[in-house]
Amino acid sequence: NYPILATAWTEDGRFDPTSQARLIDWLIDSGVHGLVMAANASEGHAQSDAEKERILRFGMKRVNGRVPVVITVTHFAAEVAAERARQAEAMGAACVMSLPQFFGNWGSDLPAVVRYYRELARAVKIPVMVQDHPVSGVAMSAEFLARLAAEIANVRYFKLEFTQSPYKM
Repeated sequence: NYPILATAWTEDGRFDPTSQARLIDWLIDSGVHGLVMAANASEGHAQSDAEKERILRFGMKRVNGRVPVVITVTHFAAEVAAERARQAEAMGAACVMSLPQFFGNWGSDLPAVVRYYRELARAVKIPVMVQDHPVSGVAMSAEFLARLAAEIANVRYFKLEFTQSPYKM
């Protein structure tokens, strides 16, 4: 199991490294197989770039290779997602995860999604995880996901997040 790592905050809304360290250690000591950082449930989307980098660097240092870490790099610009992926790989991430690019209620068409994941995959040597969530507004069929895996060598994992996920699997 790879739980989404929550981000610990102080009562006044600042990052809480003491609590974050305890949470990381507790999860690893509890036997998780890996961790996911900067995801939606981590509030990664609500952090400034500087704050997110600080939290990720802290987390990666605390994990210290004890378990693999997946870092979320979602962005509506493929170039920015690719840069975030390179940074995640340089920090020691075992995998990067991204939703397809979208902005508000504007999702992408499937050819644009293919281009997005190709660019993301070219940016790194580590695996890429495709996050399939309704929030993106991009409907990706099982056949389409299989196509991504067949055509893009390091697209190796999928995070399916909707009520009918077992049917898509």
